[in-house]
Amino acid sequence: MLDPKQAWQATLGQLQLQLNRATFDTWLKGSELLAYDEGLFTIRVRHAYAKDWLDRHLKHLITQTLSTIYGQAAQVNFVVFLPNRKHPDLPETGPLFAEPAGEAAEPVPVAGEAPDPATRVVIKTGTAAADLAPERPTSPAVPRPKRRVRTKRPAATDPAAAPTGAVAPASAPVPVVPARAAEPDYSEWDPRFNEIRRSHPGPLPPLEMPRLDRRYTFASFVTGPGNQFAWMAAQAVAESTEPKYNPLVIYGDVGLGKTHLLNAIGQACASAGRQVIYLTAETFTNELVAAIRAKTMDEFRARHRGAEVLLIDDFHFLAGKTSTEEEFFHTFNAIYANHGQIVVACNAQPRDIPGLDVRLRARLEGGLLADLQAPDYETRLKIVQAKSGQQGIVLPAAVAEAIARHEASNVHELEGLLTQVTARATLTKQPLTEALVAQALQRTAAPPRRRKTNVADVLKATATYHQLSLDDLLSKRRTKEVVRARQIAMYLAREETDASLPQIGEALGGRNHSTVLHGYQKIAGEIALDESLRQELNRIRQQLYHMPN
Repeated sequence: MLDPKQAWQATLGQLQLQLNRATFDTWLKGSELLAYDEGLFTIRVRHAYAKDWLDRHLKHLITQTLSTIYGQAAQVNFVVFLPNRKHPDLPETGPLFAEPAGEAAEPVPVAGEAPDPATRVVIKTGTAAADLAPERPTSPAVPRPKRRVRTKRPAATDPAAAPTGAVAPASAPVPVVPARAAEPDYSEWDPRFNEIRRSHPGPLPPLEMPRLDRRYTFASFVTGPGNQFAWMAAQAVAESTEPKYNPLVIYGDVGLGKTHLLNAIGQACASAGRQVIYLTAETFTNELVAAIRAKTMDEFRARHRGAEVLLIDDFHFLAGKTSTEEEFFHTFNAIYANHGQIVVACNAQPRDIPGLDVRLRARLEGGLLADLQAPDYETRLKIVQAKSGQQGIVLPAAVAEAIARHEASNVHELEGLLTQVTARATLTKQPLTEALVAQALQRTAAPPRRRKTNVADVLKATATYHQLSLDDLLSKRRTKEVVRARQIAMYLAREETDASLPQIGEALGGRNHSTVLHGYQKIAGEIALDESLRQELNRIRQQLYHMPN
């Protein structure tokens, strides 16, 4: 049979096989056995977050595994052991290794308590009160203790004050234990202790509610054919007590409601008492960098990996940041393993985000993808009416319809146009009319869109610019010049047309969509660092849009 220390080490080894690496490293790595008493294992963990998380999520599994390995029923108690604290928060259990017989220190009476009746203080002739010492009846069967606890003796008194051979009354002075020093401040060692003073059996105090925009709720989200599916999926995730459609990926262009839905999910989950973390990809990256510099990665991981609902906005900004992608990958795995809900918002499908780590792409594509599309006329009209109502503006129906007829590509553009119209009417003291809408559109609306192009035009413009034939681009040739021109054509075809990756591959001589994606990502990754490449792409675009129809 294993001893308790060996049993706990064997349990850690078994748990390392049962759990994923992120979960084990975050919550159990570095834990050790502090004490054992009649089947109760007292385990030291690194911080209070780990203690609370293990108690809530893994205690049953750990107890079951430990009992199997130890060969008898076992219980586990997690405690936090601080370096500037003499003792951890232990229950009344014995030490792991008991002291040998005869080595235990004598008990010291506490000031104000009555002395043991078996103890008498004897005063001998010619001795001072400072020489008083308690005598205990000794038994030949009990050896004399080898150690004594040194106590502070009372101050000396007049020897004549005590008669010779007299026995001191029960109220005679007794050794006094020095007062315990004030409990040290843990905040210098662990900043979490400004909220959590010590590990305790009760639940941890709730984290501060994330900074969510209270304007963005499910009720205030205007639905239409282009966004109703995403709205329904977000609402289902918020209402479910268990992870649903995990992860949920909401994607679409700027200003179509991704942030609105994330905030709505966050507020609904927080109101239900779930621990919510909402942040942008940029904030996640900045917090990670700060944690690395301050050497507080344990706290960073405990906070993010312990979330019940994690909401990440502008997820596409993580692409290409290797260290941040790696950390988020393990954060994703930890939350997923703990049955937490993950929702991300990005500007494109995961497979179309240039430079995104392949493991993250696979994780996201394993969930539910919900897209947001540009609003149609009916949706734009409802948006205009809802926004004017929120601002307390009575908008004539004809004016609302005139604004909605403008083919705005996103909600922000509609809001801007509405602001322009109402501001002109207020400042110039004119009535709200369709003429005023036309006037505002003339000054503020975006210029007409460029004519639509197609993949064939892109291939022709690219080949002409690089002084190659169209057959060269479509061929199997692998010379440096041809491969480079072909990759640029893939990038421009993806950016300037509505063609899908398989359609682009088919137009390029029947190439696989993964080949097109690789070429697109290669050019996209070089644009920010290569000024000559940017100029080359702009010149091809100018040539493309000046082609005759």
